[in-house]
Amino acid sequence: MIRRPPRSTPSNSSAASDVYKRQLSMLEDNSSAIVYSDSQVVVNQLKHEYAINREHLRQSALRIWNMINEKNLDIRFEWIPRKQNKAGKILGS
Repeated sequence: MIRRPPRSTPSNSSAASDVYKRQLSMLEDNSSAIVYSDSQVVVNQLKHEYAINREHLRQSALRIWNMINEKNLDIRFEWIPRKQNKAGKILGS
């Protein structure tokens, strides 16, 4: 059996989850926000529309969902196509 070596850098999904956790932690309790992302997979996973098969990503999602519940946040996750994501282009360059 050949196993893929562990990644030395985080996946896009993992990096996105870290950003969401930081941003959500800055929101005041009982507030609302729309989270835009060009990662359709991550958005649909956080909206409970796609399964999360990797354990570390599932744990990240659980931490995000728990934070949303604990802070009583009204959060909507929205996908935007990568070509329309001007912020992502600036951050990625």
